Amino acid sequence: MSLLYEDRTQILIGGFFAVHNGVGLGRHEEAYHRAFKLWCAEHEVPMVSKPPVPLLLRGLEAYVLFPDIVAWDEITVELKALPRKLGPAEELQLFDYLRARPCRLGLLVNMGLDRVHVERRIYDPPETTIVEDWSYWSRDISGRDREIGTAIRNALRMVYDAHHTGYGREVVEEKFGGMLNAFRYGAPPHGGSAPGVDRIVMLLAGVDNIREVIVFPFNQQAQDLMMNAPGEVTAKQLRELHIRVAEQKK
Repeated sequence: MSLLYEDRTQILIGGFFAVHNGVGLGRHEEAYHRAFKLWCAEHEVPMVSKPPVPLLLRGLEAYVLFPDIVAWDEITVELKALPRKLGPAEELQLFDYLRARPCRLGLLVNMGLDRVHVERRIYDPPETTIVEDWSYWSRDISGRDREIGTAIRNALRMVYDAHHTGYGREVVEEKFGGMLNAFRYGAPPHGGSAPGVDRIVMLLAGVDNIREVIVFPFNQQAQDLMMNAPGEVTAKQLRELHIRVAEQKK
C-alpha cells in the first residue's frame, strides 16, 4: 500500500537534505526557510511561503494562521530549527494548519539537529455527530459548583475525543491542563459578576498582602502552579509577534 503523496514527499525530503547540507548546521529557521524557497524555485516545485489561512468562528474571521510552506497546494510543511527533538507543541501547530486549510498531509521538519528529521502526519476530518453549541450541553451541566466544573471538563474532553484531533491526552493536558484543572476544583457560579471577593476578604482579615487569602497565588517566580503558567513559547508564536530572542554573550 503506497503512502499518501509518496513521490512528492520524497522530492521535498530530498530538498530538505540538500538545503541542510548547503546552509550548514546551527542556522536560524529563517535561513533554512529562504534556502528551501530557492531550492523549490530551482527544481520547479510549486509552493507558497506563509500563505494566510483564516481561522473562522461561525463564518467570521477570528484569527489568521501562517503555515511555513504549502507545496502543490496539498502538503503543509512546518519547518523548525531546534536543537532538540520536536514535541507536542510543534505537532499541535501542524495539526492546526491541517485542520484550517484543510490538508491531509503535513510534514514536521527539524533542521536544528545534526541531520534533518522529518515526520509525516495525516489528518482526516472526522465524521462526528458531536454538537458544538453550548446550549446543547447546558442540560448536562448542572448541580453544585464542583459538579458543574466536572461536567464542563468532561464535555470538553468528549469534544476533543469525538474530533479525533490526534493531539493525544498528554498534549491536551499540556496545552489546556490549566483550564481543566480549574474545572476540577469547581466552576464559580459568578453569573458574570466579579465583586472582588478576594480583596474584600483581605481587608476583613486585616492582612497587607492579597496573596495571603488567595488559594493559588503566584509564587516568587511569578508562576501560577495551578494553571502551569507561563508556558513555553514556540518559535512560531514569537515570529508571529515579531519578537526575536537574543542569546546572551558569555
